[in-house]
Amino acid sequence: KWRLRNVFYPNGVIVPIEKILGNNGSNNEFNQFILDFQEDNILSGFSGCNTYGGYYKIEHSKIEINAGSITEMACKFSADYDRILNNSTKFMAAPQKLVIYSSLDAFKALEFERVR
Repeated sequence: KWRLRNVFYPNGVIVPIEKILGNNGSNNEFNQFILDFQEDNILSGFSGCNTYGGYYKIEHSKIEINAGSITEMACKFSADYDRILNNSTKFMAAPQKLVIYSSLDAFKALEFERVR
């Protein structure tokens, strides 16, 4: 499992997810953004206030994600998070860090940390 830590913007700015969430940004269970890659190219997770599921495909350093919210509550950054995942292009992984890059003009990448 991976927990979102930072959002990378095209202008080079890196913003912690807590800052994006503002006053609701405490790193409690409700506000976490979790990505879980499972067997058979299935993924699931939590995007602030929504659970989601979908599929992924990895080829070399390229990744394609097809994810959508299962629940559809309105919460800060959840819709942007879904759009970034669904427009992912490539990734870089280390034992404790995962960066997923996006083709969107408004967002460059999402940086995750490994959680148990």
